[in-house]
Amino acid sequence: MIRLFDWIRQIIRWLIQWLSEHSGGGGTIPDDKCCHLARKDNECHWFGTKSSYSCPQGYYKHWWYCCEGTKQLACGECTSNPNSCWSGSWQCSIFWETGASC
Repeated sequence: MIRLFDWIRQIIRWLIQWLSEHSGGGGTIPDDKCCHLARKDNECHWFGTKSSYSCPQGYYKHWWYCCEGTKQLACGECTSNPNSCWSGSWQCSIFWETGASC
């Protein structure tokens, strides 16, 4: 029985470590490149990749693209406006490299 608990504990430790390495957000964004983000003080939470960011209930995902040198960036916001990221209140912001060239 003790071995089973040790095994479960190891699985939980591994899961916590994996989650911490594959999720993020909530901090500041020191340089938002060409995105001109509304909330550089609060990066949106993401899981797996930054393109999989999430918004809290009552906020909507909006994103657009910009070019920083030869790299294409995707820029995103969580806003209370369901139709546009250009107005409303903003909960968080995020950006990531798309892998495409400009």
